Amino acid sequence: MYKEKMMDKLTSIALAPYIYGTCSPQNKESGCFDYSIAVEYDTSYRCPDDFTVIDLPATLWAVFPCYGEDGQCIADTWKRVFLEFIVQTPYRIKDDIDFELYPFNSKDGLFCELWIPVTISE
Repeated sequence: MYKEKMMDKLTSIALAPYIYGTCSPQNKESGCFDYSIAVEYDTSYRCPDDFTVIDLPATLWAVFPCYGEDGQCIADTWKRVFLEFIVQTPYRIKDDIDFELYPFNSKDGLFCELWIPVTISE
């Protein structure tokens, strides 16, 4: 019940029809990372007390659609990113926040999009 109310509260302040799943850079010592559920909201309004503001940096993003019925498609897409995209292009993943973008109403089997911060290697 609490989780449902939090999601209702979160989506009620959303400016766009999607939810972010943000992943902080991995902690080198623990091997862990923080995962947050977020929405884009109007910053001229006060953030609700039980929420935290996360600023996503302006950067170059590589965007990969994930098609499937469940989260396995995310793991499959990450595998392709490392085995194909990174080795076949001049792009390198930046050690920064990446995120999944979940549309409220998915179409054509789209589960989410991976947004990965990248830089171009010289």
